[in-house]
Amino acid sequence: LSILNKCAVQQKSVGYGWSKFRDEDRRVPPSLHTRIFLAEFPDITSKRDSVGRVTLHYAVDKKETPFDTIHRVLESFPRAASILDPVTKLYPFMQAGMNSQVDATFSLLLKNPSLVAGVHCNHTTNKRKRSP
Repeated sequence: LSILNKCAVQQKSVGYGWSKFRDEDRRVPPSLHTRIFLAEFPDITSKRDSVGRVTLHYAVDKKETPFDTIHRVLESFPRAASILDPVTKLYPFMQAGMNSQVDATFSLLLKNPSLVAGVHCNHTTNKRKRSP
């Protein structure tokens, strides 16, 4: 299943003449095979692989994945935005942010804004206990 998830979000194949960038905005266009793959196997995005990842985890894991591909995967299974990636231990919006995918980060947060409140920072204070 992880191979299918990776195939669903694959963007280019070196040596086959696929263009890496569009001229107008320098983003990689969504591949035709991603659209066809998701149309043919719409339930793939909700299935977990052997390590517990869903397709969205693979999509946001690569900096090169275009926003349109992430958006298509997210629309196919919106609940994936709230699933913690068992490999990176990050929510999809966090991983997208780590990869400087600003549009994806914002869209993922809009699906479940409460995730921001659920992120716990470890703020410990070193207060001395008073002796009685």
